[in-house]
Amino acid sequence: MRIGAIAIVVILFFSCDKNKSSIERNSIIGLWKLVEYYDSEGGGGNARWKPALFSSPSYLEFTEDEMIFTGDSTVNTYSYLILSDLTLTIHGSSYDIPCNYKLELNKLLLVPLNCIEGCASKYRAIDEK
Repeated sequence: MRIGAIAIVVILFFSCDKNKSSIERNSIIGLWKLVEYYDSEGGGGNARWKPALFSSPSYLEFTEDEMIFTGDSTVNTYSYLILSDLTLTIHGSSYDIPCNYKLELNKLLLVPLNCIEGCASKYRAIDEK
């Protein structure tokens, strides 16, 4: 009887769906879903974090040599270069976007440095869309 109960607990543990928010990632490589964005609404001291409640979710996917942005029915691919543990540059067709970034467990904070009014994005690591 006791062995049967232990077997059921083990089966239940391994058969449960894994929560996507439990992904632990120590690299920028992978898929990220936008969960919050920092918006200053044109300056004036109204800056605050807002939940990303758009009609279609936005994603960033970093591969070894590309960053793919998906959102609002568009897909854009950029190259990027990691400059240090805290900075990277995203290369557009006619511009570069220097950014600070911070990885913390399953979270990515991305802060473009050329944003005059203040802007940033928070992403959560996921394993699939």
